[in-house]
Amino acid sequence: MKRIIILTFLAANVFAADRTWDGGGADDNWTTAANWTGDVVPLSGERVYLDESSGTIIVPTGQTVSPTKIIGPCNTAIGTTTMTINGELYNSSYWYMGRNISGQGVLNVPGYVKTRDLFVAPGNGYSGTVNVNGGELWVYGDGNSIGAFFGSNCTDGVNTITTTGTAAINVVSGILRINRLHTIGVNAYINITYGTMLLSGDKTSLVSSLITSNQIRAFGGTGFVQFDYNTLNPGYTTVYAFSGLHEMFDEAAEGSTVYVPDGVYYEGQFDIDKSLTVMSQNGPENVIVNMTGNGIGITDSGVIIDGFTITTDSAAVLLNVGKSVSGATIDVNNCTIQNCIFDGDGLADGIYVSDCNDVNFYSNRITDCPNGVIVSSSALNLSIVDNDIFSNACGVRVLGAVDQINLISNGIYWNTSYGVVNAGGGTLNAENNYWGSENGPYHSTLNPSGSGNAVSNGVDFDPYFTGCNDDRWHICPEGDINADCKIDYKDLAIIAENWLVCSGPDCP
Repeated sequence: MKRIIILTFLAANVFAADRTWDGGGADDNWTTAANWTGDVVPLSGERVYLDESSGTIIVPTGQTVSPTKIIGPCNTAIGTTTMTINGELYNSSYWYMGRNISGQGVLNVPGYVKTRDLFVAPGNGYSGTVNVNGGELWVYGDGNSIGAFFGSNCTDGVNTITTTGTAAINVVSGILRINRLHTIGVNAYINITYGTMLLSGDKTSLVSSLITSNQIRAFGGTGFVQFDYNTLNPGYTTVYAFSGLHEMFDEAAEGSTVYVPDGVYYEGQFDIDKSLTVMSQNGPENVIVNMTGNGIGITDSGVIIDGFTITTDSAAVLLNVGKSVSGATIDVNNCTIQNCIFDGDGLADGIYVSDCNDVNFYSNRITDCPNGVIVSSSALNLSIVDNDIFSNACGVRVLGAVDQINLISNGIYWNTSYGVVNAGGGTLNAENNYWGSENGPYHSTLNPSGSGNAVSNGVDFDPYFTGCNDDRWHICPEGDINADCKIDYKDLAIIAENWLVCSGPDCP
């Protein structure tokens, strides 16, 4: 019996006491004894209850606290209970916050927090908010029933999840580090602005699915999320956000490739002022950039833009090459714009080419602009090849020297005034383009019977493409009987069918 008594006595000393916050002190500091029942500040290893109704709890700067278990802020209290960690907090076990339908728990982390678990709003109708605002919150638990649970709860010690709590996790600035992020509730989200989330291991598929479900979002849904495994932080999936493309390009390293995820981006005017390759992840139909002001300016050499739709409801021009959005002309070289859609919405010129050399425009679609492409007097060595330039007022307007412009293999059609205007003198080589008609472009003296787009004087348009059914402006190869711009089994089938039905003297 004595043995049992001794063991019970030892257990009472090993397992620390519970301490409950009552907010009875003259301030809100954790280290003020009067704020705790019994006027005793919790010792290291004790469990704490943080449940003052509409209360405030602060761990002051320079202070370190080390509870073993935390219940709160807001367990049974009504109203909002807010806890702010300016100093440091270490918790070696579970932490439940926001567990009352009539209350809300808020945790602010401008300091440092390391906890094994964090259960935020872990049940039906519960509400909790975490704001990482300048500090670091590290949830280090890694197991089926430990780690980070947002708007959800492990109810059977393995991994059964209830998904009805309302949890808002805001990474305003600083770091949210999580070793094990469990399935988060349907009413929960992680919102990243200028902070970073680190997930241990390769969690790229998890992050991608949570972005798709809008449970990881950027700037309240107006920005976009990027993530990377192992490159930025070895062993971690790094999740970060940008408010817009301008910020993303500003942050990118010189000479790097920037992949822009699917979405619609509303942007003010901005310049790309460093050598970047900017690519959409899934093509121009999936990445739409709506510009204002003077659109995008390319003000450095070596820029590649690939696979975007650029449009507007207010801008003056969509893309300036060799000219900043403030109007300054800047020499740029070796730039390529390809696989893009420029839609001026009847308001904006598509592309303005200013002080540049060796610039290529390949396989773009330029439509609904006052001028699809404007080439200034100082532009040299331009290649405008394989583009679809249609339904503008004027397709291409050349203002300067024409002898270094390659305008070939384009579809220039349905433009309401002119397909091409040469206002720069000399003769512009515009051979081998499609003009919207099999009899070529209209010119009052050189081709008066042409029913395609009109061209001005000084435009050499002959020879020209006659077009195909499925591809309006590439020339049909010889033997393409069904006019689909391919020679294949379909053409052979037509020949064979003619053989079978033909009975006259001209049959093959």
